[in-house]
Amino acid sequence: MKTVTVSSLVRTKEEAFYRYVIGWVRNPDKGSAFDRAVKRLRLHLLPDGVLFHILLMLRYDGILFLENDEVVGHIFFQRHGKELHAFSFYTRPDMRGGRMDGMMQALHRLCVSRELRLVKMADGGSEITTRYWCKVADRKTVAPFKARTDLGVGWLEPLPIAA
Repeated sequence: MKTVTVSSLVRTKEEAFYRYVIGWVRNPDKGSAFDRAVKRLRLHLLPDGVLFHILLMLRYDGILFLENDEVVGHIFFQRHGKELHAFSFYTRPDMRGGRMDGMMQALHRLCVSRELRLVKMADGGSEITTRYWCKVADRKTVAPFKARTDLGVGWLEPLPIAA
């Protein structure tokens, strides 16, 4: 599956991908931390282009997953120093079933390339991400992450890429 980062859209100007991201930004999960942040900062009142650039300045980014040049899923996150806090995982309904491993491989590559030390991917609010984290913690999946149980549910440490 091909991937593209949200931050790269500034250079590539891929209109369909840009519209996809703006659509999710303008329609966050009601009551989510992102929804509260957008409303608190009154970002929802801004034009799309300004909103997009402010979110990048606030270190929001994401990975879009593509098939036939169409977005079929995403992981959205915010950087906090050397940590990445993922807050939205999505796969189009007709593309579901076993995609989480591939999405996490892409997230791992991004973490390694940006020298990130920790990923917060679940806090108990999402059944899918919590279930994946539990599989990593219980070593029931081959994952490029180590579950950091000492930090609480949802924390992962990217493993080094084997030479």
